[in-house]
Amino acid sequence: MLAEQDRQRLIEQITQAFDGVSREDGVTLHEARVIDDWGSEEERAAARTLDTDQRWQDVPIEWIRQLWDAFGLLDGKGWRYYLPIWMLHVLRCPHTTSAGNSVIYSCLLPEKPEHREDTLSRFSVLNLEQSRAVCQFLRFNVAYGESDEWAAQKALDAYWGQFCT
Repeated sequence: MLAEQDRQRLIEQITQAFDGVSREDGVTLHEARVIDDWGSEEERAAARTLDTDQRWQDVPIEWIRQLWDAFGLLDGKGWRYYLPIWMLHVLRCPHTTSAGNSVIYSCLLPEKPEHREDTLSRFSVLNLEQSRAVCQFLRFNVAYGESDEWAAQKALDAYWGQFCT
């Protein structure tokens, strides 16, 4: 019962924190897949046309299921845009391990210091309220073990824990 209450509060927190976020000129999901496949600029441009959504709330759930592995290849603006729908999908469908792990792993700091600056730059696109929502999402996963709780705890310890209140 407590997990369901916490889940509903977290869904509301995420929805409110990311309300009004747009993708701007950030990398799209289909474009990220092309990047992963070492596609050309023309292929990237064609892939961007597939992502017609104007609000993160309108991203089809099928895309999360099909493109879960592309999530980690988004730039900061794309990551901020897709992050709330990804977290909400994980909360609403707790046994979607691939999607859950991909969002948690995207919150980890890389082991190699030379890669940390890019990751911290991506994290910095979030405002305080959004960072707090990510922190609570990770805490929820640690507490209720619905995704990779070890990685969620590592993300909290390395960076996101500072935003938990």
